[in-house]
Parts: sequence; structure tokens; C-alpha cells
Amino acid sequence: RGFVEALAGIRADLVAASKGTHAAMRLAVSGPVSPVALAKQVVEAWRRGDRGATAAGFQLVEVASCLREAAGADQSNPAWGQLLVEGQQTIELGLDDIARSVPEELGPGSAFSRYAREVLGWKPKRGPST
Repeated sequence: RGFVEALAGIRADLVAASKGTHAAMRLAVSGPVSPVALAKQVVEAWRRGDRGATAAGFQLVEVASCLREAAGADQSNPAWGQLLVEGQQTIELGLDDIARSVPEELGPGSAFSRYAREVLGWKPKRGPST
């Protein structure tokens, strides 16, 4: 529940950062207190066994969707858009890793992959987990 409530704050922080300097934008997207940092914590919690694959996948999709939505905050700034794309790609790498490890839950054809495709346009990658 706390995670879902935090999403509004993440979205607001990203909108504010879109109006800042390039350094402020980069920190907001991928700094120590950012959507990318949160996503890395989610993946680590999954690796430790503190979070299930589906819960971790859901959280990663929601965090990545915050970045996708933030692209509308300042479409005139290509640097902002590029930072958001890079952040989303980083988060999706974690999602891919989990999906390859637990394909029955998150892999191709699963209900989760249909949800993630609908929200992000994400398609699980095939191949060994990293």
C-alpha cells in the first residue's frame, strides 16, 4: 500500500525535475533517490526472496510507467526525454531478468506479460537470466 501511495510523489517529483537543470533531471530519474534506484531495490528484494516475482514485476511496471508518463511534462526538451527512456530501459532490464527466471509467472503468454504490455508496451525477452 505504501508503494502505491508513493507513486504520486514520484510522479510529482519527475514533473518538477523536468523544469530543472540537466543534473537535476538526471538525479530525479536515476540518482540515489529516484525511480531507477527504487526499481533496483525491488529487484534486490526479489533476489533475496523478500518479494515474490509477481509483486516485484508489478512494482517495476508501475515505476517505469511513472517515467513514461513524465515524458509529457516537457516534450520540448530532448535531454529530458532521453533520460526518461534510459531510466525506463534500466527498469525493464530488471523486469526481463525476473521474467526469465520465473517464466511461468511473468514470461510470454502470462497474464502479467499481457498487463505489462498494455501499460508499458513491454514484451518479455527470452533467454537465460543474468
